[in-house]
Amino acid sequence: MSDTVLSVLIPVLASALTGAATWLATRRQKRNDFIASLQHSIDSLAASYDESIKELCEVKATNLDLTLKIKQLVHENQLLRDEVNRLNSRIGAMRLSES
Repeated sequence: MSDTVLSVLIPVLASALTGAATWLATRRQKRNDFIASLQHSIDSLAASYDESIKELCEVKATNLDLTLKIKQLVHENQLLRDEVNRLNSRIGAMRLSES
């Protein structure tokens, strides 16, 4: 080959090879950046999920505590109603005996 063809062909080939190498390197870097971004998103979602689970457990514990307190109050209320009814019956009996 002549020197002029080589002098034209070498820069063209060199730039093509450089372009291909750059394309491969940036493609890999973009892929790595994308994977890192996905990993960050997964970590954020996992942390959010963990926080939601903790809050759910707290809400369930509070709900259970309130349910038990409501049952206790219902029982106490029934005892008080029974006592009021008993006292009203005694008052009624006392009024009948006075008449």
